[in-house]
Amino acid sequence: MEIRKNSRNLIFNESDLKSLENVKEFSLDEDSKKLWEATRKEIVCLADFILPGHGPTFKVTTQMKAAFRCSSKK
Repeated sequence: MEIRKNSRNLIFNESDLKSLENVKEFSLDEDSKKLWEATRKEIVCLADFILPGHGPTFKVTTQMKAAFRCSSKK
């Protein structure tokens, strides 16, 4: 299954997933920070590949899914 959605800069690049710095920097308030974090988790948990806002497409690894505490069910 292929899901295409323009999430703009939700995920800047592959290394962005290892840090919450962009989430903290660009969130307007605590509610938007929580929404941004939840949406990033949803994308990582559903995706096999991500085309980020800045950088090449990358594969979502099992380690990335584990870091975001994705359930094993899709």
